[in-house]
Amino acid sequence: MNLFYLEEKEEDCASSHCNKHVPKMVVETAQLLCNVHHRMDEPAEGIPYKYSRSGGPTLAPVVWLMTSLGNYRWACRMGLYLAGEYTQRFGGKTHKTQAVLEWLRDNEPRGLPDVGFTTPLCAMPDEYKVEGDPLASYRKYYVYDKHRFAVWPEGMEPGWFTEGVADLKRRGLYNKVEIAYPTKNQKQAILEGRKGKRRQAARRVKPEALAVKRERGKRGVAKATVAM
Repeated sequence: MNLFYLEEKEEDCASSHCNKHVPKMVVETAQLLCNVHHRMDEPAEGIPYKYSRSGGPTLAPVVWLMTSLGNYRWACRMGLYLAGEYTQRFGGKTHKTQAVLEWLRDNEPRGLPDVGFTTPLCAMPDEYKVEGDPLASYRKYYVYDKHRFAVWPEGMEPGWFTEGVADLKRRGLYNKVEIAYPTKNQKQAILEGRKGKRRQAARRVKPEALAVKRERGKRGVAKATVAM
């Protein structure tokens, strides 16, 4: 679970999510926000989503959300903008989780400190983190780890993503960066890819091995001739 902090403004952040992430992150944002309510010891039956173990107390976005009501509000607004993106990009349909986000907006957790908006915390491998800059960190993570599938409606691809992918191509890293958190299907694809490389390597070695075998065969014939 994550909160992709791709832009400072909630609406811009939502529109910067790729097509695949829009429906997915609507749900994850709501789950994370519901976890805040659960951690505030509110009656579980009143919270739309059950507690999600994927959003445990040490997960960076959860720690950040628990830090301030300002962070909670930012994430809630961003989630609602994501729901709006879903409606725009997917044929006018309304995401079922939109109602959950509206509940979260109208029922803020009581007792959460309100110290305004604080610097977002990063949930990603260390190699993508840019010290002191969560925005640059999340953009780098998005470019490196999501470029295999990230697409947007025509004209909506963020400039920073376009530039980042162009840099990957110049450096020969496009489609070659190891996936940070592969899904089951991605793990299978990686495994199949490795098997394919081994088969290709075996085919390249085979002619050499065949030449050695032929040479040994010639020696055997020569010895037999001498013996006769």
